[in-house]
Formats: sequence, structure tokens, C-alpha cells
Amino acid sequence: MTHIVLQRTAAGILTAAIALNLSACAKPPEKKGPAGLPVSVQVAKLGDITATFTLTGVVAPRQQATLSSVVSGNVQDVYVTLGQHVRAGQLLVKIDDSTLQAQAAQARAKLASVRANDVGGSSTATANLESARIAAANADANLARNQTLYKQGYVSKTALDQAQSAAAQADASYRSAQVTAQNANLQSGNSSAVADIQTAQAALDSINAQIAQTSVTAPFDGIVTLRGVDKGALASPGTALVTVSQLDP
Repeated sequence: MTHIVLQRTAAGILTAAIALNLSACAKPPEKKGPAGLPVSVQVAKLGDITATFTLTGVVAPRQQATLSSVVSGNVQDVYVTLGQHVRAGQLLVKIDDSTLQAQAAQARAKLASVRANDVGGSSTATANLESARIAAANADANLARNQTLYKQGYVSKTALDQAQSAAAQADASYRSAQVTAQNANLQSGNSSAVADIQTAQAALDSINAQIAQTSVTAPFDGIVTLRGVDKGALASPGTALVTVSQLDP
């Protein structure tokens, strides 16, 4: 009876030992970590790398001019629009110059009158001198002819005397006309007459300069960045008409 119990006990111990051995050889359970992020895969290749910079600044034109009116008048026409490209010397704005044109006509008439008064006496004296010269030349030629005819017996002594008298009178008239013409020339160049001509010419030049200022042109190539007036508006000295900006060199 005792032998049987020992056998069963030994068998139980052996079974337990085998179980422990198998348990020790078994793999421990794997620990789960955090889930991985999805990753995309691209094939590497050669290419250009573009660098982008963000900067802060102020864009200013290379040069800029605001064209203002110099004379007063209604705007006759505006030939450009905002953003339009213009060339140096191109007409941008035209201010009505009809009043100035009328003033210029009056100034020209005044100048012509002053000049006529200055040279009028001289012109008359010059014409009289030329007439006297021709008359003296004709009288001398007639005297020479009568002298020849008298020697040939074809004319009387009376006719010869008359020819001599006419030639003498014509020569005297010619000399007198010479003196008159010289005096007229001296008077035409006197300081008062010269001053009157200069004053009239200066007045005309001033009006012509104002007429030229009614045409506003671009000072350089550029873009119209301001159109300050429209057709029919009243432009006064200092009124901003157009701004031209040159953005490109």
C-alpha cells in the first residue's frame, strides 16, 4: 500500500516539473506600443530649389513729376487716362488760349505800328532820294546829248542853255535829297524809338510764352499716376493737372 502511494506522489511531482519547465520555455506576451504615423515615399530626383523671401518695404518711382497749371483758363482737353504710358514731350493737357491769342494779335499790331513810325520817315526819304537820283541822271544825259547836237549844229544855244539849267537843278535836288535821307536815318535810330520797339517786342514775347504754357507736356517717359482735372474744369496757377511717374529705368 505504501509503495503505490509513493509511485503516485513521484508521478505527480514529475508532472508538475514538466509543467513548470514548459511554462518557463513559453514566449512572454509582446507589449503593444503607440501606433506609427503614416509615411509617404517619393523617388529622389534632381531639380531646382526655389527660395522665397517675404520682405517689407515701400515701392517708389524712379522719378516723378506733378505738372501744375501756370496760367488761368478752362481745360480745353485732357489727352491721357490714369495708368496710360506716355512719352517725353507728349501733349497731356491743353488749356484754352483764345484770350491769350487775341492779346498776342494786339501786341503784334502794336509792334508793327511802332516799327512803321520809326522807319516811316526814313522810307519816304529813301524813296525821294532814289527819284532825285534818277532825275539827275536823266538831266545829265540830256545835257550831254544837247552838247553833242549843239556842236553839230542841230540845236540852238537856247536849247543847250535850258538843258544845262535843268541838269543843274536836278543835281541840286539830288544833293538835297541826300541830306534829307541822312537826317531821316539818324532820327529813325534815336533812343526813344528803339525803346518803344523793345517794349512792344517784350510784351509780345511775354504773351507768346504764356500761350506756350497752355500746352502741358510730359517731362519724361512714364505712366500717368494722377489725373487731377477733366475737360471743362477751371485751371488756376498751382492746380495739379497730371502726375507722371517713371517706374522703370
